[in-house]
Amino acid sequence: MAVGFPTKVDYNTGDVLSAQNMNDLSGTVNLLDGTQSAAGKNSIINSAMQVWQRGTTALAAATSAATGFTADRWQLYRASFTANCTGSRQLTADTVNLPNIQYGLRIQRTAGDTSTNFVRLVQTFETVNSIPLAGKTVTLSFYAKKGANYSPTNGALSVNVDYGTGTDQNYITGFTGNTNISATLPILTTTYQRFTASFTVPAAATQLATYFAFTPTGTAGANDWFEITGVQLEASTVASAFSTNGATVQAELSACQRYYYRAVADTTSQNFGAGQCFTITGGRVVVSYPVTMRTRPTSLEQSGTAADYQVRNIAGTGVALSVVPTYTALTTAQVAEVLFTVASGLVAGNATILFSANTSAYLGWSAEL
Repeated sequence: MAVGFPTKVDYNTGDVLSAQNMNDLSGTVNLLDGTQSAAGKNSIINSAMQVWQRGTTALAAATSAATGFTADRWQLYRASFTANCTGSRQLTADTVNLPNIQYGLRIQRTAGDTSTNFVRLVQTFETVNSIPLAGKTVTLSFYAKKGANYSPTNGALSVNVDYGTGTDQNYITGFTGNTNISATLPILTTTYQRFTASFTVPAAATQLATYFAFTPTGTAGANDWFEITGVQLEASTVASAFSTNGATVQAELSACQRYYYRAVADTTSQNFGAGQCFTITGGRVVVSYPVTMRTRPTSLEQSGTAADYQVRNIAGTGVALSVVPTYTALTTAQVAEVLFTVASGLVAGNATILFSANTSAYLGWSAEL
């Protein structure tokens, strides 16, 4: 393939290109396409592990498929929902083997753990993001390394892509007609390497899931882990230069907030939302999401302690909640309504705000698959 630019730079209407000219043009276009860094070409959301709304350390799912989210959009679980495994954010500090990627996701078996149940890190695509790849040749690429005590046989990491024919299902819960379309077993070292695999997505696919798994052996040492970052799935026969799904960090955050949004108290007395007192003991406030969510959330997450929250009548003093804020069915994909309850001290009909009593307070809504 030619890699130089055509010898004639400016062509006029009616010019006839020689075979050499055409080869040069084709080669140049192909070369540029293989090294582009374009927003949207990568179907993996939060591929560089930049967004961690739930916190920078999380346990593997221990009770259900709805838990175990680490970095946004990445779900960690073990067979039979065994715990003793965490996902945590790590600084890569590697400018030699990585293309300027700041963070990696470390999947670590707890030191001393004796369970050999497999560990799996998954990203499930919703249908609207899966169908554009149906019937196409795609390439999965990623960077990974291992810890000194990584225990799988030969230091292998199982890398898979599965498809299903259902609509907006969670891979862990189960795809309709689940079928594996790519399975590789790269051998990790203690230095970041890039691995790639190309395959064809069946035309019937309506959902995709990418997952990385390992089956530990023996008792976990202090460094029984692997790290991963720069995950890319693109419609291409080869791996192009890595780029995130969104062109900016803000775009990547917005893509994540389509599935999950957490309002966090960075400081004491941070306002979550405004509303009205219905009685002297309770009322409702409205919280606007930064982006429209994938679907209407059906529950509210919070810190679990009523003392983390207060409400205030306009120009009044703060009143501590007697129970944690609760979800209402009037919540939509655009705004949430939150109920609050206090022992007494409010004025019925007054406007009010719900705010944090300390930095432990947060409110969260999930529209995950």
